[in-house]
Amino acid sequence: MNVYVKLIGAGEPVRLTNTETDDINPVFAPDGKSVAFVRAFPTRNEIISIPALGGAERKIYDRASYASVSFSPDGKLLAHAELDASNNETGIYTINLQTGERIKLTAPAAPAVDHTPRFSPDGKSLAFIRYFSSFRREIFIIPATGGEPRQITFDDVRIYGLAWNTDSRKLFFTSFRVVSQLNLWETSVNERNEPQLIPTGSKNLQDLAISPNGRTIAFVEETVDENIWEITPNQIARPLIRSSRADHSQQISPDGSQIVFVSDRTGNYEIWLADADGKNQRQLTDSNGSAGSPRFSPDGKFVAFDAQMAERSDVYIVSASSGAPRRLTETGVNNTLPAWSADGNWIFFVSNRAGDEQIWKMPASGGEETAVQITRQGAFEMFAAPNGKLIYSKGGGKAGLWSVGMDGGDEKPIPELSEAGAWRSWMVASGGVYYTAFAPQIPLHIKFYDFKTGKTREIAAVNKSPLAYYANLTASADGKRLLYAQQDQTNAGIMLAELAE
Repeated sequence: MNVYVKLIGAGEPVRLTNTETDDINPVFAPDGKSVAFVRAFPTRNEIISIPALGGAERKIYDRASYASVSFSPDGKLLAHAELDASNNETGIYTINLQTGERIKLTAPAAPAVDHTPRFSPDGKSLAFIRYFSSFRREIFIIPATGGEPRQITFDDVRIYGLAWNTDSRKLFFTSFRVVSQLNLWETSVNERNEPQLIPTGSKNLQDLAISPNGRTIAFVEETVDENIWEITPNQIARPLIRSSRADHSQQISPDGSQIVFVSDRTGNYEIWLADADGKNQRQLTDSNGSAGSPRFSPDGKFVAFDAQMAERSDVYIVSASSGAPRRLTETGVNNTLPAWSADGNWIFFVSNRAGDEQIWKMPASGGEETAVQITRQGAFEMFAAPNGKLIYSKGGGKAGLWSVGMDGGDEKPIPELSEAGAWRSWMVASGGVYYTAFAPQIPLHIKFYDFKTGKTREIAAVNKSPLAYYANLTASADGKRLLYAQQDQTNAGIMLAELAE
């Protein structure tokens, strides 16, 4: 990716950068004469400045996060996010562009991550997004000179774009506050109230920018065609389940006769079933919300899944032959990513009921009041392993898998699987772990770690990126079939909308 500028109205975009790396998240300086952006390398990220109409680049900083940056209104400071490797904290910093002095403003305890800083137009405050997990992000503000962050949103959902209005009293942001829709919202920063929906005609808004007069908002509208492919033993890839919308989170039934997957072809994310050949596709749930993360029970008779019907997600079980789902969790917090025990008697799931997201377990027959906490150091997606332990990731796109006993105990990293577990592109099978080894460029390589031999071998190479945030890799019980969900086509355009006065 490269950086371009374009006059509003007629005319072609002007290309500012031309590199083999990804140049992302550009932002104009307050005087409009230059543009700052992040240049993403495999092992580091640099903040670069370039004249707005092209010219010589200037490196501002070389240890930044990939997230976007923000100028103070007077152009003297630049805010950015950065990982402190000494304590694994990713916080917000400011750089004085004249002296080079850096000030650390926030230091959230891992696994929380602060990113997307935005200076207020009056220069007194910084808003930013605090990432708690793949499903939970909130907006905070902090004085530009430092102090205690103050939480603005309390929604427990994903938040993306962030921008101030011109009087520094309100914030615009994009969020999944409405299930399956990434809409534009507005909220006050001086008092806690319910955010207000701003109609734009779009349901998948990404980054935001407000015009200097505050009357126009620019945003990125993205459409993605995501499909499920099968990789055959001779490494030939062929589409298996596809539509014009999103199809992903697939799993093959234990006997190999069915495939469960998620699709939003009806407008909402629902659980679907298909025969082993991808045909006879039929809708299993009608949640009118956002259902996901389906897992077959060991006997193949039931499917556990999570669904966000209102503000929070919960775990459900439904018969694989049809019928009404049975709700397992009702605590008023987020309960997601269910997994079955090998005997089918227990459901493991991720919950933030004790604060951070941890693995819990409860009887598959019900009885949430008996739920037991399994992990204490943060956890995300998990699978029951043949050795009687759980293997799990910690989310956030980070590689590395961990293990813990079914009843808790020591939480240990698995050194042999340090490159596995990123972006939900992995699964545990009876003989080992399948995973995608991520790299800066495609092709990406799908590998298999063999429990018996302790060795890893390459299974296939793929030329399209897998899906972030959604389960995208699964294998049949006999290891003869491999299904992979990928982005076949992505279209994004910059849109303008007038804001009501």
